[in-house]
Amino acid sequence: MKRYDVIVVGGGPAGVSAAKASGKTGAKTLLLEKAPAIMANKPCGQAVSQETLQTAEVKPDPTIVLHRAYAIVYAPNLNYVKIDRIGFLIDKSRLLQYIAAQAAEYGVEIHVREEALDVKIEDGSVKVKTNRGEYEANVVVGADGYNSTVARSLGVTEKSEPIPTLQYVMVNCSIRYPDAVRFFLGNNVAPGGYAWIFPQNEKIAEVGIGVRGAPAKEYLDAFVKRFSDELGKAQIIDYRGAPVP
Repeated sequence: MKRYDVIVVGGGPAGVSAAKASGKTGAKTLLLEKAPAIMANKPCGQAVSQETLQTAEVKPDPTIVLHRAYAIVYAPNLNYVKIDRIGFLIDKSRLLQYIAAQAAEYGVEIHVREEALDVKIEDGSVKVKTNRGEYEANVVVGADGYNSTVARSLGVTEKSEPIPTLQYVMVNCSIRYPDAVRFFLGNNVAPGGYAWIFPQNEKIAEVGIGVRGAPAKEYLDAFVKRFSDELGKAQIIDYRGAPVP
């Protein structure tokens, strides 16, 4: 059984960052990702602050940053506050792969298509069983999302209320403010959450919603209809949903 100092389960933003931080200390580290690639696979507007990239030690390279944007936050009556501080619209998959590459440079071993099936503490160490084998570690980091195998295996049952999120990537839009990420608040728009329009340019935008105790798709479709001047002729080319803790 191969042994590591640290095993990180899950190759999302938390997972690749944890693996990189572990590798940076010199710890022998393994990163497990069940998907075929390190990539974005959940709904995400892909807007980040400058500080986020600085914390991640990622330069705003044009292969990662799609463009710079300011923010507009709308109240339920559509009065708004403009936030001039500039952030970035990013390609999240490229960002994750960039951080994974940094982790690899620190000696982290990365396995894709390898799913953690069971985790148990035994004889003073943590054992991880996957679809490809078994490993042992001093520390296991569960970065495997809301329905965490690591948490379930170790008997951690307490969870925060999941927030259903849903996002469309839409093309043939007529985006009014292509240089702004826009947030829409109000229970008539998104009960207990908010909706968003994050444009890549005038024609392509990520349009999504997160809600509490309400049907996400119903509210997202109503939101799209509400902004028919910008989205009425648009078509959906990507559709993703997931619970957010």
